[in-house]
Amino acid sequence: MFPENIIEATFRQTSTEYIRLNESDPNSLVLKINKSDGMNVLGLIVFCIAVGVSLSYLGEKGKALADVFIALDHVITILVGLLMWYAPIGIASLIASKIMEIHDLGKTLQSLGLYMVTVILGLILHLFGTISIVYFIAVRKNPYKFLKGLIQAALTALGTASSAATLPVTFRCLEANGIDPCYTKFVLPVGAMINMDGTALYEAVASIFIAQINGISLSFGQVVTVSITATLASIGAASIPSAVYVSLIFYWKHIR
Repeated sequence: MFPENIIEATFRQTSTEYIRLNESDPNSLVLKINKSDGMNVLGLIVFCIAVGVSLSYLGEKGKALADVFIALDHVITILVGLLMWYAPIGIASLIASKIMEIHDLGKTLQSLGLYMVTVILGLILHLFGTISIVYFIAVRKNPYKFLKGLIQAALTALGTASSAATLPVTFRCLEANGIDPCYTKFVLPVGAMINMDGTALYEAVASIFIAQINGISLSFGQVVTVSITATLASIGAASIPSAVYVSLIFYWKHIR
């Protein structure tokens, strides 16, 4: 959450590892700090929130720096919009490469059928159940009318598999629904990075599925551990297609 170097946090993460100096002594553990490639998303978010609060406190004195950030926001929105035109080509290429790697398509579809149904039912229950109930309790309005105005953003997210790439469309949909841009400009970028409910659900179910197809029986405690870990790991997952596979490798090693 508090990176030593904010520039380094854009391309390198800091992790800790306990090393046992003496195998016979369970208390001989030494904490080792490692550096690995990858963006420290959580650290950058905390830093940006701190800068935003400070600029708000400065008022007119911090307006020059705030204008720079606002201009960068507009530039990045335009760049993402341009990249969206090329997204179908890249996504079609990724899907084609995965299909070419399948040897027995029928057996593969049969084994993935129950897994897909589990994930889809979980997402539907979360969207139309949990989130809708929270929305109704908070604002006392029909949540499904509000969701109807987000269909374009939902279709874009389905096609790109990226919450970050969907941000420009989501901005337009929410503003069309009467949401103040002052709120959307803050909530959406933060939510796209740390509130990745679909990633958390997918990681948990996928980890259990991988264990089952490899003949590994998980206890109730292990299932709970994987689910909690997936929820926490989704906070730092990159909002780009296939980023979840990096976390799945960690879960698979943990299960084995």
